[in-house]
Order: sequence, then structure tokens, then C-alpha cells
Amino acid sequence: MTRVAEIETHIGNMVELREIVGAMRSLASMRVQRTQQMLPGIRGYADAMAQGIGTALLVMPEPRAPRATERGCRTVVLFTAEHGFVGGFNERLLAAAALGHGDQLFILGTRGIVAGEERGLGPAWTHPMATRPEAAAETTRRLTNEVYRGIASCEITRVEVMFARHSQSREMTIERRRVFPVDLATFAPARSRQPPLHNIRPARLLERLIADYVFALLAEAAIESLASENAARFAAMQSAHDNISNKLEELRRDARQARQAEVTTELLDLVTGAEAQRG
Repeated sequence: MTRVAEIETHIGNMVELREIVGAMRSLASMRVQRTQQMLPGIRGYADAMAQGIGTALLVMPEPRAPRATERGCRTVVLFTAEHGFVGGFNERLLAAAALGHGDQLFILGTRGIVAGEERGLGPAWTHPMATRPEAAAETTRRLTNEVYRGIASCEITRVEVMFARHSQSREMTIERRRVFPVDLATFAPARSRQPPLHNIRPARLLERLIADYVFALLAEAAIESLASENAARFAAMQSAHDNISNKLEELRRDARQARQAEVTTELLDLVTGAEAQRG
């Protein structure tokens, strides 16, 4: 195979690779946009549940937050990436997960789970992270079931979530938020308001509203993390796309030079052959 043929084969392979990278970049961009579209609805639902909790407190004689037990522990829920090509996304999250003595770690996201085990973190519970915005609700439901199982058995007394927050105007930030126990004092309405009509026992009503509120907070964290993961993947694919394009320009320049060298060599051979015949 000639030098030109080798370079052209390499160019063909690089063009195919750039198309694949471009498709991954487009998919990541679409998912970032989709998650950003979903966030206002999730936040609106959380606000509605917060208002409902405040209203339900009007019919509660002495509202108080769930009491912690001595044998429970704090649980940190870490949202990481399910797939690769996200740069240092998982490493930054794991580095920020400062665990205290007796804390336990929940990790969502296969890539983060592997990276966490390599760091010796030893998560108490793991689960794959949603890869599509539409699958975030099911992932959140499984997480919520595990959290409430631990709360019901007094194994968990405090829950915090850690996730990456995406912003178009600045670099990705890592947020840590407590989701349980819920501080009911922040929802307390003015006692001058008219108590609502209700057909459910006040304690049960408040319990259901708090459960839905916590679910909304966890769902928001999952969607925020998914947006940040895909933004990190978009940035990685954009960088790869640019590098491949630059490499293609170099290869095409090399191909032109190699083709010119072949033409020059052929011309020299012809001239040399003609002179030899005349001699």
C-alpha cells in the first residue's frame, strides 16, 4: 500500500469517528435541553407540596419533626454518571463526599460506583443511574423506597443528597442538601389562616405530604445530576470533535504532500527513462 493510500484510509477512519462523536455530542445536548425543560415542573410540584405541608400544619395540634434515634446514622446519597466520556465528573463528586464517622454512602451511577470502590469508600447501597430524563422517576422511586426502609428500621436518621448542578453561565457546581428530616418550622403558616377541610387524619395527611415533598427533592437532584452529566459529556465530545477535525486537516495536508511527491517521482522516472533511451 502506497503512502497516499495509507493516509486516505486513515482519513476515512477519522471521518467515521468524527461522525460518531458528533452523534454523541448531539444526543448529550438534546438530553441537557430535555432535563432543563423538566426542572420547572419538578420544582413546581415541590413548591406545591411545601404549601400543602404548611396548610396541613394548621390542623396539627403540636407539629414536630420526626425524632432521631441514637442508633441511626446519616446517609449521603451521591448522584454520579452511569456512562463514561464525562471527564472528571465522577471524581469531583467523590472527592467532595466528605463522610463522617458512622456515615453511610448511597451511590447512583455505575461509573461512580466503580470509582467509589476504587477509592475504598464501600457504599452501603448502589443502583444504576437513569440514562434518560424519562427514567429518572423510576430511579428516584427505587431510591426513595430504600431510604424509607432504612428510616422505618431506624437505621437512617438523616439523609443528605449530593449532586452536580449545571449552569450555562458558569462552571458546574456541586450541591449538598438535607432532605430528611424535614424542618417543619420552615413551612409553618400564620395561625390566622383558616384551617383546611380534610378527610384524612392530620398526622397521616402530613406524613403523605412530606413523603411526596422528599420524593420531589430527590427527583430534582436526579434530574439536575443527569443534566450535569450530559453537559460534561457534551463538553468532552466537543473537545474530541475539535481534536479530530484538527487531525483531519493535518492528514489531508499530508495526503496532498504525499500525492505531490508521488507525481514528482513519476515525472522524474519518466524524464530519466526518456534520457536513458536517447542515450
